[in-house]
Amino acid sequence: MIAIKNGRIVLEDSILEGKVLLIEGDRILGFSDEVPEAERVIDAHGRYVTPGFIDIHSDKIEQFILPRPTAKFDFELALKECERELLHLGITTIYHSLSLYKDEMFGKSPLRTQENVRKIADLIRDIHERNHLIHHRFHLRLEIDNIGAYGIAKEMIEKKMIDEISFMDHSPGQGQYRNLDLYYKVLEKYQNREIKEDEFAELLEKQNHKDVLSFGQMKELCELAHANGIAVASHDDDTKEKLQINEKIGVDISEFPINIETAKEAR
Repeated sequence: MIAIKNGRIVLEDSILEGKVLLIEGDRILGFSDEVPEAERVIDAHGRYVTPGFIDIHSDKIEQFILPRPTAKFDFELALKECERELLHLGITTIYHSLSLYKDEMFGKSPLRTQENVRKIADLIRDIHERNHLIHHRFHLRLEIDNIGAYGIAKEMIEKKMIDEISFMDHSPGQGQYRNLDLYYKVLEKYQNREIKEDEFAELLEKQNHKDVLSFGQMKELCELAHANGIAVASHDDDTKEKLQINEKIGVDISEFPINIETAKEAR
């Protein structure tokens, strides 16, 4: 048994002080007023004692693989460096989020290619059988206008290469880009150049008439994911109506609802 003393124990709705936390194996036994006989006693010295946090959406691994535009690290070395930092933050399970984009309006990343997405997915699957400090999971982010990635996503689900899939829609005029002025500024920032008004107008026209995955295709991917024990998320929901549509498709998690009204309805 392990006993943790002098800790500020974080519960669901309060912080417990003056108690000793008792652990047996991988289970919490409960609390004690005194330090019992134990195989190991840990003095927390007034620090917080929390559950291990689960981050279901993070692209942090990209920062470790590509710390600079001209520097590319070995994928496994980057993963090991990433998990050391995450563990110090209290994160014990990380869902590494890699995207399948159709275009490069929000910047070009060599990691967001089909080849590298698969490579990272294979590494995360393989690391389970070897030494690791935290639990690694793979989160496939699928932009809904990337119709060509439909078959890729389907194959990765069937082969159990992923642990979560999310549908993303970064179209202007809705979601996090409901404000077109914000959309304009973000594009300029990502592309690191000035975008003229006529070019922006042409871009908006193209975005408003682009082809996207159908309701049926997304529903099929949801059903296939659920059959393989994989969670499905939506991205940047901004209305109650959108939540209702996502629920009909089969979405389990609303990621990042972008206003209070939607957040209250989300799950």
